[in-house]
Amino acid sequence: MGRYATKFATVTQDDREWLRGQWKNGETHTTRCRAHAIILSAQHLSTVEISLILAVTYETISSWLDRWEELGRDGILDADRPGRPPILDQKDLDAVRKIVQEHPPEPSVILNEALKETDKAFSRSTLRRAIKKMGFRWKRLRLSLKKQRDSKAFQKASQHLKALIESDEVNVVYLDEAHFSASGVVSYAWQQKGQRLLIPISGRTRKGMQVIGFQSSKGRVRTYVQRSNICGKTIVAAINDYLKTIRRKTVLVLDNASPHTCNEVKSHLDDWSRKGLILYHLPAYSPELNAIEHLWNKVKHQMLPRTAWESIETLGKCLLESLKRLGVVREFEPMPSL
Repeated sequence: MGRYATKFATVTQDDREWLRGQWKNGETHTTRCRAHAIILSAQHLSTVEISLILAVTYETISSWLDRWEELGRDGILDADRPGRPPILDQKDLDAVRKIVQEHPPEPSVILNEALKETDKAFSRSTLRRAIKKMGFRWKRLRLSLKKQRDSKAFQKASQHLKALIESDEVNVVYLDEAHFSASGVVSYAWQQKGQRLLIPISGRTRKGMQVIGFQSSKGRVRTYVQRSNICGKTIVAAINDYLKTIRRKTVLVLDNASPHTCNEVKSHLDDWSRKGLILYHLPAYSPELNAIEHLWNKVKHQMLPRTAWESIETLGKCLLESLKRLGVVREFEPMPSL
């Protein structure tokens, strides 16, 4: 077997600094590898050693060294590739970005306005690729009431809750309710191309389950389930039962829904305070501060199977099974069973 030829790159001090810059910050991976190879060769590493370090073939390293000796710095950079120039130049892309920001949910309007603004002919697919390269993604919008809340009160409550959670003196627990309707929820799921998974529902949209949940800042969950609507008496019953589980001073974080602020609840505040439980009402329109909100989303969209919505009986069974996986579950009313 013949020996590999030994050759080393000739590099000046200026070249060495330039090569280091390309090695660290070159536009492409290949450019950075070429610069690294020349630097190693200038340090008298053989082509075989460099090929092992960079995990490329001996012939590739040899060709990079030849290009360096022949072309110098131009041999490191990528050559211009053949092909048609892009349809949309930077000026066109800036115009498209502005149109997308003005009409985010209207693909047809975006296309028509982009065609008029750029005065170029291109397809919807070309426009879609350009928009994705700008960092936009087609995804579901969210309902929001942020504009109606008091931003100063929100920031104050956020900082206060953070301080309470970091304190060792109290335990922070979040309370909230959720309605699980037999009409079902539409979730995202992996689906075979050309096929559509269906969510079987009973069609009886008024029936459902009500859940009251307690979630500590440590993640412990306790839930109470019933069929009828939640009212002040229900909240009082749930809190009284939860009181049996607390071992130290507890701050109960909740919103200002009517069952939380009714006279039935207010009449128990002093008694709860003596037992170590204090209610902390969040500012209006601040669901982000109630950590248990994420729990309901997880249960509805990830934990309940597609078949849960076939009937009220199936929903009751699946809901109890899912909640029991999270923590303790109490039934205020017997759930329907199969």
